[in-house]
Amino acid sequence: MSAIDKADSFANGGRIVDAMILLNQLIANDDAEAMFKLATWRMEGRLIPRDLNIAQEMFQKAAKAGHKQAERLYINFLSNGTCGPADWPAACALLVRKMKHDPHYKREIQLLEAMDLDSEGSPVSVPKGELVSEAPNVVLIPSFFSRTECKYLIETGSSYFQRAVVQQGHRQIPDPVRTSYCANFIWPMENPVIHALNRRIASATGTHVHQGEPLELLRYRKGQEYKKHFDFVPGMENQRLVTCLVYLTDGFQGGETCFPSANLKIKPEKGDALIFKNVLDNGERDDMALHAGLPVHRGTKIIATRWIRQFDLVPSS
Repeated sequence: MSAIDKADSFANGGRIVDAMILLNQLIANDDAEAMFKLATWRMEGRLIPRDLNIAQEMFQKAAKAGHKQAERLYINFLSNGTCGPADWPAACALLVRKMKHDPHYKREIQLLEAMDLDSEGSPVSVPKGELVSEAPNVVLIPSFFSRTECKYLIETGSSYFQRAVVQQGHRQIPDPVRTSYCANFIWPMENPVIHALNRRIASATGTHVHQGEPLELLRYRKGQEYKKHFDFVPGMENQRLVTCLVYLTDGFQGGETCFPSANLKIKPEKGDALIFKNVLDNGERDDMALHAGLPVHRGTKIIATRWIRQFDLVPSS
């Protein structure tokens, strides 16, 4: 059993003090794997108290010690600011430094260079949208994501797609309403490119980037759909105010976004964004915002979706 496995065994057996002593001994000897383990524990807050600032510092130390996964996470957290202070210029500088040795980083730099961004990674300007409907309030923004950005998101999320599920008691079952497959870019996976796209969504919706849930891809193949539903969740304290959908593919048949109460059916082109409000001005649910992703008849429909909350939604330190 390796020393790291031994520390895990101690922790899972309730011997947290022994696990921490062992990890700190390894860290004192510049063990990158031990640094990464402690950073992960501090990030998760499952075995020891969560401390995101310490987690980010430890990911940085592990990255400097040569740990590749820690390097990836440190760059991501440094850019998105969900695990300690954000530093967009420093994150981009690290990408540039690493791109000579990693084609993934090189591709991210190329995508970022094609964007017109400010010093925090936000867009300098956002294309204006077209009001498609007043009730519900629906706006269409053509070419919101470039075709290259659409391709990147699909390729990056392709290995993470899983059947959409819901919790039923103590087990998860296939979602009877959403029959698609999903890939979720949770905060550790939110690299600088994805963060910049999230900032673009925030700018287009007039919200702060941390109000958005993690960007999620939804993939629909023949017969799959998202049946009629509201994105508004009854009783949710931090309510979903706005939804942003970006179509990443085209050439499929069916799959329109439908608002049945408004007799409205929309099928944007690849890269177009559809933004609609889920609540009325008084904060109550907009009944006109009932919507559905109609069944796909042929081809594959993939969209990126981000639900925007009333308040910031980031991990608490």
